[in-house]
Amino acid sequence: MSNNLHRAKPLLGTFVEVSVQDTVSDKSLITQSNAAFKQIEQIESLMSFHNQDSELSKINRHAYKQPMLISDDMATVIKQAIELSRLTAGVFDITIAPELISANLLPEYHYAYEAKASWQDIILVDNHLFFERPLIIDLGGIAKGYAVDQAVSAVDEDCKVIVNAGGDLSMSHWHNEQVSIRVPNSTTGQTVDIAMQAASIATSGHYFLEGNIAIINALTKEKADENISVSVFSNSCMLADALTKVAFLYKESDAVLSNFRATSLRLNSKGEVLI
Repeated sequence: MSNNLHRAKPLLGTFVEVSVQDTVSDKSLITQSNAAFKQIEQIESLMSFHNQDSELSKINRHAYKQPMLISDDMATVIKQAIELSRLTAGVFDITIAPELISANLLPEYHYAYEAKASWQDIILVDNHLFFERPLIIDLGGIAKGYAVDQAVSAVDEDCKVIVNAGGDLSMSHWHNEQVSIRVPNSTTGQTVDIAMQAASIATSGHYFLEGNIAIINALTKEKADENISVSVFSNSCMLADALTKVAFLYKESDAVLSNFRATSLRLNSKGEVLI
């Protein structure tokens, strides 16, 4: 007989929900969910901009002074971010942090940076990281999805698991399942049910920021101002997370999504799917 457990914890700046289902005891399901939460806590401890003791904060303080040996997790995320910067000609760029600080979306820690610095100043060789100019990186547009991926991978393959981190969601058994996507700027919490098209989905849009959207074109420094949400389906939640920003900002985003076998979906404030 199948057994279910649903738990939630405040992590990654949101509430992370972990649901597990298997023909095992409550104790075993608790162990499985603990493994998922442990992974998320680990990624948050490494990649949080807000935590001044995180690996990311140490990178922002020191990586322009000398090469730094970074964790495998950090290297994986930064490598993917650099690839997306290359594919979007710099529209997606994790060095956008100063603009997010100016918009009061990130705290000001007075890190050194040069205004002209960009992703091209990030040198990553294996696990050795160096900034050719002082710059500030933020992984808020990609790390949450990576944390979700790691959480799902921490659970036994036979166990059905769903991890939802405030719009970044992944399922181990996703075929024939649906997901509820919140309608942008809905005052009643209206959602639209959409069939899952891959193991993971991430959604970005005008949610809970009173119009102060945290999606900024790194080249023009302009914020995405369309009153829509963009959802991306991918087999990687890390990619889905990052590609929502690409879909918002980059005119040739369809080609980039196709490169990763990802698909996108847009909703307007009426809950209508846009073609």
